[in-house]
Amino acid sequence: MNEQLGFTDLERIDPQLTALITAEERRQREKIILIPSETLTPPAVRTALASALTSIYAEGYPRAAMRMSPPEQLRDVDYQLAEHRRYADWRFYKGTEFADLVESLAGRRAAECFATPDYPPERIYANVQPLSGAAANLAVYEAFVNPGDTVMGLALTEGGHLTHGSEFNITGKQYNIVSYAVDHTTGKLDYDQIMALAKEHRPKMIIAGFTSYPWQPDWKAFRAIADAVGAILLADIAHTAGMVIAGAYPSPIGYADVIMFTTHKTLCGPRGAVLLTTDPKIAAQIDTAVFPGEQGGPHVNKFAAIAAALKIAQTDAFKEMQHRIVDNAAHLAHALQEQGLTLAYGGTNTHLMLVDLRALNADTGYTMLGEIASRILDLVGIVCNKNTIPGDHSAADAHGIRLGTPWVTQRGRGKREMEELARIIATVLRAIKPFEYLGLTGPLSRGKIPVPVLQQARDDVRALLNRVDPQIAVPAPRDDWAALRVRGGRACQLLDQAGTAAITTMPIGESCVSLLFDSDGNMISPVRIGRAGAQEFYVFAPAAAKAAVRTWLAGLADGYVVFDPTDIYRKVEGPAVVEPATPPVGTWAATEIPAVGPGRIEEIYAAHPEWFAIDKLYFIGQERIPSPAGPDETFVWKDQEGSLKRTPLYDRHHQLGAKLVPFAGWEMPVWYTSAIAEHRAVRATAGLFDLGHMGVFAVEGENATAFLNAVTSNYASWLHPGESQYAYLFDPDGNVLDDIMVYRRGADNYLVVVNAANEDKDWAWLSGVNARRYLIDRKFPARRIPTVTLRNLKQDEGRVDIALQG
Repeated sequence: MNEQLGFTDLERIDPQLTALITAEERRQREKIILIPSETLTPPAVRTALASALTSIYAEGYPRAAMRMSPPEQLRDVDYQLAEHRRYADWRFYKGTEFADLVESLAGRRAAECFATPDYPPERIYANVQPLSGAAANLAVYEAFVNPGDTVMGLALTEGGHLTHGSEFNITGKQYNIVSYAVDHTTGKLDYDQIMALAKEHRPKMIIAGFTSYPWQPDWKAFRAIADAVGAILLADIAHTAGMVIAGAYPSPIGYADVIMFTTHKTLCGPRGAVLLTTDPKIAAQIDTAVFPGEQGGPHVNKFAAIAAALKIAQTDAFKEMQHRIVDNAAHLAHALQEQGLTLAYGGTNTHLMLVDLRALNADTGYTMLGEIASRILDLVGIVCNKNTIPGDHSAADAHGIRLGTPWVTQRGRGKREMEELARIIATVLRAIKPFEYLGLTGPLSRGKIPVPVLQQARDDVRALLNRVDPQIAVPAPRDDWAALRVRGGRACQLLDQAGTAAITTMPIGESCVSLLFDSDGNMISPVRIGRAGAQEFYVFAPAAAKAAVRTWLAGLADGYVVFDPTDIYRKVEGPAVVEPATPPVGTWAATEIPAVGPGRIEEIYAAHPEWFAIDKLYFIGQERIPSPAGPDETFVWKDQEGSLKRTPLYDRHHQLGAKLVPFAGWEMPVWYTSAIAEHRAVRATAGLFDLGHMGVFAVEGENATAFLNAVTSNYASWLHPGESQYAYLFDPDGNVLDDIMVYRRGADNYLVVVNAANEDKDWAWLSGVNARRYLIDRKFPARRIPTVTLRNLKQDEGRVDIALQG
């Protein structure tokens, strides 16, 4: 059917999705991935996952005899099908005879991989249907504990998993969780303390296993603790299953009642999970908990991919790789410590480690969080994840990053590369300047890094990749110049603030020269910027400077580079896409880039002031130039005394019998005893309010957003048409002139509603600023705000507001 309908070529059917898949393949190829729970899925496994088995439904299980048949018996397909026809199975659908064989094969291979001399494959029962590790763990809860029962697991902030009882997970909400922790002195589990805790709380189930604890467990000690209180012991080896199979990590077989492992971490398989047990009664309870207790139809194609992964796991090459994963982790941990970084828990003897960012002393007065460290490392080309470490109280404020070696080991890296990675990571982390912004719900962790450090780290990562993967080599630059395309988001504002030229007022189709300076006032490069659209530009730079220009603009757009050493909080507007490009035919001549040599901004401005829009609101390096003179007039306002004013609806209010009272210099109607009483009344009903006393200004034109961004305390650019925001007006000394409401009516059309008592003052200030009559910055008097069309709708056009509330 697919061939007849033509649904065979993904690239032709869905080029958008094809592009995303290609981009992900490139990301995996061109970055160093140190997330310990991720591995490269072998092509053979991916082939099985994409097989025809994905098309069928198979609720239920194969019959018990088939599930326990060794792989050599399952190889006789005709005999297995004869038995299937004779005895049928436990499925709710027909047409699943081959699905039965595939699921049974995956389960038997799991048993073979985990078999020991004391527990051969025929004593191990496997359920390969769980969709993920979390689903598998929840099935174990369903099988052995009831809501409200006590369960013990390692605390999330100490290295446990969400499903080990986190308050944010269903397990923490439905069960009485008693969490154990590591000894903060040794960084390791204290089994005597865990035993004492178990005897005190008598849990029904104990979970042993970790998601970020870097030391091997003592399964015998956990078994003794569970036996002492009569608890079920669940061994969660989601991360370490591949290492267990290879003998690089102790096996819980023979100790744990139930073993859960995921198939997509060190096992290098598809995303899924397996539950093992050596007890047939427990196996039956698990089966019922998975289906029909928790899941419906299983993913049969995943069974095939699991079977392929487990076949690979039985090879000597796979087992040797698992030992190298552990060796590489030891090399990386040692090298990080040699670089002066502190490891949480003191080290590792598994595949992962955690860097304690609290030990990094920042000169900004803030402690770095894992979120910003992992973000900036990703910009460098090193992928890791933020993680809590002992002492943290919330995953949102994690002070660690978690690093693992499965992926890099798969790609052939060894001790030398681990040492180089440690140097790059340490250099980047020490260079980050952490700080905080005040967000809507609390502090937002942020950080910036000097561009030279960012670029050098990127070069070092690329060199490390090229050593083993030459296909990632950087293409040679063009002869004498290169073009970048800057588009989307706030590309116009980005280029306006990054360079010396006035970009916001440049017409589409035109171009101009702009100079880029670094955080110390040194020239990065002259560029020519051509405008192709409202938020689309082409930036031409000398070929030798292309990488530096792209790094600088992309870093500013992303918000993670230092560009003002005196103010770490200052932002250049973004985001925007900065990408290599070939400009449209017939556009701006790249040869018109001026030949400006290296130099300081002060020197270049003195020689070529024509390349500087010195009166712009801001560009990087502007404060290093002596400011030309600005307006002589400083805004001063004196309130005027006078009689009470009346709105256009005053007579109508009087006719309707309203009570008229003084309010902010106006006679205003009330129906209750006070304005407060009126507002309370509309909480239960509704009211139509005369706002004719309030000022209403229109701000219009292509610079309307930039104007309001400059004169108010909030970002008008955040608003979409139909939205509003609260903001303040300030004078040049930071004194509050008024609090206002800004309404966006269209792309370049805003309404500003001001308080009645301040209408005249606000209009005088805004119209004076728009006319460039008032000084707006005492430190840099030449600064000007882009001009707009400004109209006082009430005074000039008689338009007022009426508000429906309630």
